Amino acid sequence: MMIRKYSLFTALALTLFSALAQAGSEQLEIRDAWIKQLPPVVPVRAGYVTIVNPGTTPLRLVAASGEDFDRVEMHETQTVDGTMKMLRREFFDIPPKGSLRLQPGGKHLMLFDPARPLVAGDKTEIELQFDDGGSRRVPFEIKP
Repeated sequence: MMIRKYSLFTALALTLFSALAQAGSEQLEIRDAWIKQLPPVVPVRAGYVTIVNPGTTPLRLVAASGEDFDRVEMHETQTVDGTMKMLRREFFDIPPKGSLRLQPGGKHLMLFDPARPLVAGDKTEIELQFDDGGSRRVPFEIKP
């Protein structure tokens, strides 16, 4: 009888742990997703968004993709030896009870070779992928 109670407790604990682990990226709040409108001949754009992590577990943004772009990369603008450079990043951390802000002059998404003209007021979806295996499709608005 004691073994049966222990097994039931273990099963419940594992179920709860699994549910909490899956809740990570699902509980993120995504705000202010936008892309600056540029002339159609410009092959690269930048995407900006704020991701808020209200949870107690750190998360990482590890990849992004979008059907309207050939590829999407994560970059950060930094000053290196007195020169501003865009450096490719493999991930961005989102601290627990904190946020990740992708913004002009800092961390951002680089959006390469748009498949169609993107004008102010249009929206395009970017899928954000996180280290917990979760992903979110986020509408990004094109702004002037």
